[in-house]
Amino acid sequence: MSRISCTFLFLFLSSTLWAQETPLDTANLNYDPHYIIDYSDKLSIRVLNVIKFSQVLHHDDSTGKSIIYRPNENVNIGFGVSTEWLSLAASFGMPFLNNDNDIFGKTTALDFTSSIYLRKVAIDLLFQFYQGFFLANPQDLIPGYSSSQYPTRRDLTTLNMGTSAVYIFNHKRFSYRAAYTQSERQFKSAGSFLAGLYINAYRMEADSSLIPSDLIYANPNNDFRDINFYNLGITGGYAYTAVIYHKIYVSASLTIGLGPQIERARATDIREGYNRTILDTSATAKLALGYNGKRAFGGVSWYGLATGTKHENEAYLQRSTNNIRLYFGMRFHKPKFLSNSRMF
Repeated sequence: MSRISCTFLFLFLSSTLWAQETPLDTANLNYDPHYIIDYSDKLSIRVLNVIKFSQVLHHDDSTGKSIIYRPNENVNIGFGVSTEWLSLAASFGMPFLNNDNDIFGKTTALDFTSSIYLRKVAIDLLFQFYQGFFLANPQDLIPGYSSSQYPTRRDLTTLNMGTSAVYIFNHKRFSYRAAYTQSERQFKSAGSFLAGLYINAYRMEADSSLIPSDLIYANPNNDFRDINFYNLGITGGYAYTAVIYHKIYVSASLTIGLGPQIERARATDIREGYNRTILDTSATAKLALGYNGKRAFGGVSWYGLATGTKHENEAYLQRSTNNIRLYFGMRFHKPKFLSNSRMF
């Protein structure tokens, strides 16, 4: 499998640009120092292990069967560096960890994700291109299937682009940065309601039908080839971080989105083209747990995004993406050239 995978986390832009260092003035802080410790004056270096997995679920209403396609994802190893206003991380697939093309087929991928954590707003960005998938549940669709190799679709291509932004109402006491970038430490439990907007565009192409020929009673009109989905809506939810002994934390957040989905499908050899607009939902979840000390930190985090409403009596296409990170890092004093001025 060939893959380029990189993640860039751009953080900590403030309302004060390039002001000189000043003594801590708690009256003018935009966070509560009784809940949050700011480490933006430190340089953080980390190593990380990134596992990404996505899937496309094609549900056929005639048979009640769900057809699941997944790309052959890599396990990636990388590193990251954070300053007061910027955090960068890059991860790359290691050949000795990803030698299963004979089982799951070959996937070519370009995967770029970005999270911007401002004091009051959290923004997620997504760009994913995949070419080459395997059928993940052949035993449910093909009678008597027992092979250790999975059926592959090298012709199946997807492109997924989107962004979402949520306002953090309790931004003075709840910190996304403490849970997911460790440039701060939240040492007391606190949570916050979230509200915002999202937008997403998704395209899928293939040379032939996604429905296996063994599924003989499937509705041929449920052919989601050469189709575009455009989603826009409002989203809301809640986030909470539980802190134990000031340094051990468990953080979770969930937002649910609702808005119109525009579907535009071109004609294929087995169905006509169509355009329609429906009401659709999306869900974004984040989970993190770990240790965040004065100098050392480490833990695991998960990010998940799913779109596509289940319709009981209709065919539908659900899309999902997931990202798991294992990380360990240390904080150091900044070099002089990074300490002369501040952006926060």
